[in-house]
Amino acid sequence: MVGKKIKELRLARNLTLKNLSERTGLSVGHLSQFERGIGSLSMHSLELVAEALDTQISYFLEMPNTHEGFITKHYDLNIMDISYQGRIHNKLGNSLPECVLEAMVVTLMPMEHKENVYPKPHRGEEFVYVLEGILTVMLDKEEYTLYPGDSMHYLAEEPHEWLNLTKRIVRLVSVNTPRVL
Repeated sequence: MVGKKIKELRLARNLTLKNLSERTGLSVGHLSQFERGIGSLSMHSLELVAEALDTQISYFLEMPNTHEGFITKHYDLNIMDISYQGRIHNKLGNSLPECVLEAMVVTLMPMEHKENVYPKPHRGEEFVYVLEGILTVMLDKEEYTLYPGDSMHYLAEEPHEWLNLTKRIVRLVSVNTPRVL
C-alpha cells in the first residue's frame, strides 16, 4: 500500500523513477521493487522519499479510516509523523477540512542529552495533557515538569519544546490550533 502511494504521488508530480532516484540517492531498481510491493524501505529511506516528493512521511503511513463521520476508533489511529528525535505523532479525529484543531497522541522516547534542544515558536496555541511518564516542557526561558494527569495550555508563539529526560516513554495528548502536521 505504501509503494502504491509513492508511485501515485511520483506520477502526479511528473517524476520518473530515475528522477526520484536522483533526489533520494536510492537505486531505481530498489524504488521500482518497493512501488510494486516486492521490496521494503527503511524509515530513513521513506523519509528521503517523502522529502523528495514534498510531503510528510505520514502521507504514506496513514491508513484509511474505516469509520464514517466524527469517530476514530483506537485501532484506527494513524501515524502522522515519526521524527528523528524519537517522537511519534498519532492523529486523533478525522481532521475535517473546515476545522482548525489538530488533536494527536504523542509518544516521546527517552533522550540522551538536552544540549541540542532549541525551543521553537509557531502560530496558534497548544494544549497538552500527560497520559504516561514525566514530561518536561521548555516554554520561553522556563522549564516545567508535568506528571500523568497534568495539563498545560499556552500560546505557541512562545519558543517551546517537549522533552523526555527519563528512561521511560512519555505519552501525551496534544491539541493544537492551527494544524501543525
